[in-house]
Amino acid sequence: MRALSGLICVAGATSLALMSLAAGCGDETVSATTDDTETGDETGPSTEPPAPELGGPAMGISIVGVEANQGTAIALTDGANYLGPDQRNAYLVRDRDTLVRFQHVIEDPTAWIDRDLTGFLHVYPADGGEEIISQRKLFVTADSDPRNLDTNFYFSLLAKDAKPGAEFWLELRESDKAIDVSGLSEGVSAAPAEPEPFGFETTPLELELVIVPVDYQWPDPPRYPDITAEDLQLFHDLLLQQNPVQTINISIRDEPLVWDERITNLGSLLGPTRALKINDGAAANVYYHALVDVGGSGVNMVAGIANLAGPGMNDSDRRVAATVYYKHHDPGDPEMGEDPQTFAPTNSARTWVHEVGHNQGLSHVYCPGADSAGPDPSYPHADGKIGVYGFGIRDFHMYTPTAAHDYMSYCGNAWVSDWTWNKTYDRIQTLTSWNGGAAEPPGETGQILVGMLFADGSEDWWVYDAAVPAQRSGEQSVEFWDHGQLVATEIADVELLSDAQTVVVTVPLVAVEWSDVDVITRVDHHGARRELELGRVQVARDFARRGN
Repeated sequence: MRALSGLICVAGATSLALMSLAAGCGDETVSATTDDTETGDETGPSTEPPAPELGGPAMGISIVGVEANQGTAIALTDGANYLGPDQRNAYLVRDRDTLVRFQHVIEDPTAWIDRDLTGFLHVYPADGGEEIISQRKLFVTADSDPRNLDTNFYFSLLAKDAKPGAEFWLELRESDKAIDVSGLSEGVSAAPAEPEPFGFETTPLELELVIVPVDYQWPDPPRYPDITAEDLQLFHDLLLQQNPVQTINISIRDEPLVWDERITNLGSLLGPTRALKINDGAAANVYYHALVDVGGSGVNMVAGIANLAGPGMNDSDRRVAATVYYKHHDPGDPEMGEDPQTFAPTNSARTWVHEVGHNQGLSHVYCPGADSAGPDPSYPHADGKIGVYGFGIRDFHMYTPTAAHDYMSYCGNAWVSDWTWNKTYDRIQTLTSWNGGAAEPPGETGQILVGMLFADGSEDWWVYDAAVPAQRSGEQSVEFWDHGQLVATEIADVELLSDAQTVVVTVPLVAVEWSDVDVITRVDHHGARRELELGRVQVARDFARRGN
């Protein structure tokens, strides 16, 4: 395998500058600029009047809640009352860029004086280092709107400062001591009442992925995904922003998956991708993801497909997925002076995030008008909405609780919910722990026979050297015959792929030698029998030797 130089990316390597922010809900767009980052071009004596002297606590206004957002909103206070980690909706990840903001309300709008106020974020490092102070001046005319960062006091906490044990305190002060605010009531100008821990978790969190480019030989001419450095960064950033991680490592396999048959089921790529992962000897916590250019946005309306993998080491070879890699090309109109354009594969990157989610064990999320197969009934937010504010720490988009949908749904304006954030946190924590030797001991391994039964009636069958299924469903069985004699009957493990249509049947080859079998028969739950075409059963180790 090889890694593209400079594209093994580390979360936090890009500064969360918050200089230009765009809302991700509807057509709302904001452009927010912090006053203390602006510099002038003048070299002569300044003609500007001196800055006003900072006043005391802001009057007539109250802080009503402090929020940290690394992708999904997490309340740190309720008013001035501190909320500890056990009172929160989601995990805060250490060493990850974080947006910190607070909302405010005006106590008496009839008495309010429109004016500049200055908000301060005080960060006290856990190691006793120097206090970090960030400030933002804002001309306040009304209550803040959580949908619009231009109306908020917000601050960027960089990954290098987001450490377990770090404490915070926010205050709101008068920007100009000379303004008479004695007629305004005293509000809540600080939160929490005293410095309190952010509550960053101590856990290291990483994702390891290998892209398997597909050399699709069936079309004339053959097609190969044109993955540029910019495209790979797009894939990285979308995955980073919606997963609770510090680091994402992406590499591209040296040798592509060569496929010379027509692809009518995208799931047919999972079998060979699984074979490559096994034969590469990849670690159990590495995800293999095939990218294929089919000349369009999908294969029979399917843009991506994946196994719903479990959390164990024995699920290693099932951490594979496939996504159609599509860049729309507009030839332009020379007569109208329009140049040709090739657009970034943004939809493919979104599909990639969705399919990685399936590999992390996530089912679909229901949303109205875009029914998805096999939705998770325990999803807590109505209609697949994300439930809390979302924020992109790389693209600086804001997503509202009632306009954005969880990325495991099929609805647009997709983002991560706090519920999905927590589920993936648990999975990522488990897989990352294996880097330190904390993995569970592997179960029984051997040869297994795996069949993929597609909705159109076609079937693909593979023999892998992999973990033997620990559970069997009893819905299907496989019979092995040798010269008219029944050698063995194995009850199958039966599951569905992410499309909830493709059935995966797995049985161990414990009681038989593959070379001693001349007939294999699958018996379904109705008792119907179907004989496999042995010539089409692919043996993974032989497939890899053929140059894939």
